[in-house]
Amino acid sequence: DRIKALLPTCDVLPPPRHGCWNPEPTKMGNEVCYHGNGINYRGTRSKTTSGLNCVEWFSPEAEYYTDGFPWANLDRNYCRNPTGLQRPFCLTEGDQQEECDVIPCDAIGCWDRGPPNYGKRSPSKKFYYVGEKVTYTCNDGYTLGHGFRGEVRCLVKNEQVSWEYDKPVCSVSYKRRLLSDILHDYSADLAPENVTVNFTGYLEQIVNLDEKNEQIVASAVIDFTWQDSRLTWDPTYYGGIETFSLHGSKVWTPVLTLKRNANADYKGLQKAVPVRVSSDGQVNWRVETLTTTVCDANPFFFPADTIQCDVCFSATSAVQQTIQCQEMGSTGIEGSSPCDSFTTTVIDGEWYRKDKIFDKDNKEACFALHLARIPLFHIATTIGPCIILGALMTITFIMPMDKGDRISFGVTILLSMVVSLVFVTDVLPVKGSLPFCATLIIACMALMGIFLFFTIAILILHGKKGSLSPPAKTFFLGYMAKMLLLGDLTAQSAGDDEAGLSKLIYAERTNFSFCADDSSAVGDDDELTDHSATGMTNRPQRSDDPSADDNADDVVSLTTVELTNDELQVDDMTSVDGVSTAEMWYHGNDDDPETTGQQSQPPTGLELSDSSSFPKPIPSVERFTEAVKSGTPKELTEVVNNGTEPMMAKMDELTKSVKNGTETMKKGTDKLIMAVKNDLIKAVKTETAGIIKAVKKETAELSAVRNGLDKLTMTVKTGTETVKAEMEELTKAVKDEEEITDYILLAKVLDRLCLVVYIVSIVAAIPMTMYLGRK
Repeated sequence: DRIKALLPTCDVLPPPRHGCWNPEPTKMGNEVCYHGNGINYRGTRSKTTSGLNCVEWFSPEAEYYTDGFPWANLDRNYCRNPTGLQRPFCLTEGDQQEECDVIPCDAIGCWDRGPPNYGKRSPSKKFYYVGEKVTYTCNDGYTLGHGFRGEVRCLVKNEQVSWEYDKPVCSVSYKRRLLSDILHDYSADLAPENVTVNFTGYLEQIVNLDEKNEQIVASAVIDFTWQDSRLTWDPTYYGGIETFSLHGSKVWTPVLTLKRNANADYKGLQKAVPVRVSSDGQVNWRVETLTTTVCDANPFFFPADTIQCDVCFSATSAVQQTIQCQEMGSTGIEGSSPCDSFTTTVIDGEWYRKDKIFDKDNKEACFALHLARIPLFHIATTIGPCIILGALMTITFIMPMDKGDRISFGVTILLSMVVSLVFVTDVLPVKGSLPFCATLIIACMALMGIFLFFTIAILILHGKKGSLSPPAKTFFLGYMAKMLLLGDLTAQSAGDDEAGLSKLIYAERTNFSFCADDSSAVGDDDELTDHSATGMTNRPQRSDDPSADDNADDVVSLTTVELTNDELQVDDMTSVDGVSTAEMWYHGNDDDPETTGQQSQPPTGLELSDSSSFPKPIPSVERFTEAVKSGTPKELTEVVNNGTEPMMAKMDELTKSVKNGTETMKKGTDKLIMAVKNDLIKAVKTETAGIIKAVKKETAELSAVRNGLDKLTMTVKTGTETVKAEMEELTKAVKDEEEITDYILLAKVLDRLCLVVYIVSIVAAIPMTMYLGRK
């Protein structure tokens, strides 16, 4: 007040819009409120909206505000707004800034209604803005009354601000009190005396079925009930409560062990599930668990085999208790199986399934699961192919011995049977005895292997030569052949003996000389006819003598076909422009029929030396020549001396004659040249015309020869193909007309016998395998 007296009064300063800044604070009820954002708030509120106490402004944490805002009236720990925030605030422990629970003078909201009896509210404020909510909770042992809500909001209703619901009331919690009363002296480790545990349930789903290892993973739902006299109460003292649920670990539950467990990580039935307790002391424990157990498979009649799985929970012997199956009608559990009787058969995957529940010796709670395989799929994929392979094995004995490969066919079928056996044994478990299907496959494979060896022996007999002894021939080819519906084969064997020598057909391939008809190849060309190929080997013709047919069985029938290379005679002389060198020498005139087209050799040197076109030598030369021939030197000298003068005279005369005749020769030569020129031109023209005519004629003849050669070539090719076809037919006939011996007939009989024995063995193996397998 002393400081306020030092300040000037309000009337000295010009009045502000709202009066002085520091008038008496405005109040709402008994609380000082604030205007705007509360920067002018000067109340004494010192708690935050969360209920924490404010620290003083002169503490080290608030030094920033006292130094920066000395005018803000930061007194003690009162709420202020020096920085102009939305609402007044203060500082709490740890230098935390938090809004204060201060009431705005002009705000719309709801006033605090206080905490409920035996409870509290959160947050705890004097004023709540529109939209804010309050959560009401009760103390231990109390609960909100029926119909009250734990959360209430401040809302605007009919233009008025009010709370959404009424303030709740906390009343005594009978469940908590009941739980506290009945568990006060209760121990979950102690079992009730002479307790009888009833159970019911069902196997909900088959998660996995391992046929090879005989294991099943199934989801089971079990409902256990028993009486516990320690858990009884009078509902009238506890608000009419007759049943309630509590954690399974707080009450005693039976200790059960899964029999034939196949999962090492299985930890038993869950304890951390709710247990329902009734006022009469009945406890209901419903458990859902995933079990892995070992089954008993009976794969003998695969694919119509069965599997029996028993999921049993055994009670510990340390507690005197009895396990009993509870009838389905006495429980409310849906889908429960009847006691000691199977349910209706349903289809579950590839199995027919039926369930039942039962108790074993009042010590075990068991679920029985019976599975029977639907065989259609495996019949179509396994059994059917095995039957087909067994039937195909008969083709090994039906197939002709000289057609195809019997052994490879039988081995292929045998390997296919091995594949089917591997599939069957891979699916089914390993037991003391094999399944009937697998045993039958093994028996069929053994029979196939044995008869393959018989087939090899038969093939060896088939290729053997010779005859059987009369007793063996009578037994095998007579009696046994008739029994196997092959007829009496001894007649075929006897006919062969009377024939004498067996028929022998050889196909000898030699060079064949093919002779073509010249007239068909080149028409009427006589010259080409002269060049026809010769030397064709004629085929042997069958005799028309009837006596030859009578002796046909006593002689060897031999057919020989010789193939020779066809030789075409071709002029080896090289041709020039279509005319051979030999044809260039012609004598006489082309008009002479005797010389036209005749070929001659060119003239020799002697013929040229004897030609009359050269002048004879002079006499002196002749004598000189004779002297030279005689070889006498003396005579040769005489001749030379004596003949020199006459020779010189002759030479002079000759020189004069030559000189005189030169002029004459020149004149005659000119005339001769002119005459020769004219005659030569005419002769050349005549000769040229004749040559052209001859060339044309020869060209036509050569064309005819070429055409004839082409036709002859085609004829040779056609004849060659015909010969090849005949040879193939002949070879085929040789193969087809193979000699039939006693051993061939014996192989035929044994082949049929193997077929019959194989079929009988396969049929007999079915009941024998079943009988031995069941033992």
